[in-house]
Amino acid sequence: MINVHVLSFHGELDIARKSHIEQELDRINLCGPEPVAILDLTDVPYLDSTFLNALARAEHHKVSGARICIVANKRIGRMFEITAFDRVFSVFNDVFSARRFAEATAYTMPVWQQG
Repeated sequence: MINVHVLSFHGELDIARKSHIEQELDRINLCGPEPVAILDLTDVPYLDSTFLNALARAEHHKVSGARICIVANKRIGRMFEITAFDRVFSVFNDVFSARRFAEATAYTMPVWQQG
């Protein structure tokens, strides 16, 4: 069984909520060995570069082999496309799809780690 944790965000994610964003993303490292963190952004109407920068730092500094999946509404999903973050993180329309993907790829090694 894989170690999946859903972290839900609500409201606008901008510079005014920087400390909250960083605190929530730091929780990824507390999720145990090789967790999959599903960041649910479906209830986020707006995010700015503050969130994207914090997410990039979380990806860079994560420990224990964590993987991050994003669940986003259409507007936020488009932001991930525009910034090419959809090439770094798997982006889904709903938590069920993200969880199904996490379970299906639980024991596959990322391409950059293969032989």
